[in-house]
Amino acid sequence: MFGNLCVKPNMFSPTFDKPITFKTVVQLVYNLAQTSGWLYIAYLLISNLPYRLDSFNSDVLATKTFPTVGKQVVFQCQLAFVEILLALFHIIPSNVTVVISQLIARNIVILVTVNRHLIVQQHVAVFIFILAWTLTEIVRFPWLIFKTLGQPPAILTYIRYASPIVLYPLGGIGEFWSMYNAQSVGEKDILFTVMEYNFTLQNLIHYVYFPLFFPFFLYLYVNAITNFMKQSKKLGDLRSLGYSSK
Repeated sequence: MFGNLCVKPNMFSPTFDKPITFKTVVQLVYNLAQTSGWLYIAYLLISNLPYRLDSFNSDVLATKTFPTVGKQVVFQCQLAFVEILLALFHIIPSNVTVVISQLIARNIVILVTVNRHLIVQQHVAVFIFILAWTLTEIVRFPWLIFKTLGQPPAILTYIRYASPIVLYPLGGIGEFWSMYNAQSVGEKDILFTVMEYNFTLQNLIHYVYFPLFFPFFLYLYVNAITNFMKQSKKLGDLRSLGYSSK
């Protein structure tokens, strides 16, 4: 498959053949906002954190990650709730239920838990899932921009569907690890009260997050593998994506 891909002239070149409509403009504005935000997060991670092997310090990496990029990550995750409206009004071809589920899962971790507890922020687990999220989104949103306007480069399509095979488990480890760490402060963190019953962060972790984590992760990961296999088959024959074989 790779042998065929490498000789195709449009492997690195997008095509722009879709008409500009109201839906297109809305999609472009949203995808550009997310692309620029996650690229900025990537820049902050690269420029502010220690990566050199001769000076690597995991403790510094753990304590500096959230102060460096936390506010921007929280903003991007809150901005992502716009996707619910875009899916609801069929501006993007996404399943509303899946979009809502993914956004809730992410924001339970970043907004409800990590953003509110310093002890959870200062752990390498936060760096792990933020790194995974960043690498995922700096591929996904540029791909969506090209897809809105026409056809993305074949190599970008391949990376877009291949990267989750590695990044989903990496992000899942970081997210689960962070929620596990939050148990130490969860009992005292009252999220809301119903009829004199205090629903705490620990209740959320034990009765909602932990029971649903593995089934939901398994569903997403199997779906990612299925999509990768489908796209790999398509990329083996670029004509099925509208590319000329000449």
